Amino acid sequence: MTGPDHQRLEDTLATRILIMDGAMGTMLHEYNPTHADFGGEALENCNENLCRTRPAWILDIHRAYLAAGADMIATNSFQGSPIVLAEFQLADQAHELSVLAAKLARQAADEF
Repeated sequence: MTGPDHQRLEDTLATRILIMDGAMGTMLHEYNPTHADFGGEALENCNENLCRTRPAWILDIHRAYLAAGADMIATNSFQGSPIVLAEFQLADQAHELSVLAAKLARQAADEF
């Protein structure tokens, strides 16, 4: 990161501790997702696909962390690499899922 955003981050870090969100996977499991939520039995535990099948959940989790005082939130793309997504036959969709995860995080951040 360069430019004004980088400088703003550095300036903020110089004056206070920034708070990051918590565990997305743990929060998602609170919803007790079913095979259908993941997009089918073959996609069970593919949290990244929930960006596509249950975007409202992802937004709600981001919003909850922001409402609790998080300064920064991470996207729902922890296992979003082609290598991991290949286990779900989604390797070719890694970029698409990562972009969707970023859009959802950005949407929630813009609301705050």
